[in-house]
Amino acid sequence: MRIRRLAKQVLDRILAFALLVLLSPLLVVVVAWILVDSGRPVFFVYPRAGRFGRPFPMLKFRTMIPDAIEVGRAQKLSEDP
Repeated sequence: MRIRRLAKQVLDRILAFALLVLLSPLLVVVVAWILVDSGRPVFFVYPRAGRFGRPFPMLKFRTMIPDAIEVGRAQKLSEDP
């Protein structure tokens, strides 16, 4: 069982790295598109609950206006904290 878990961890990391290398040209295009369309910042960082409830910073491409959370709160578009 221990060997199977180790093999899965190694395979997960190898596949993640390979996909990152294969998709990197597409990721560069997305970054350029966001920069041209709406400027910086390119990434949106937001805390999410992780394993055992520990928060971790989730990183994703920004697909909304800058400061969208604050703008939404100011306009009372949602009661979501």
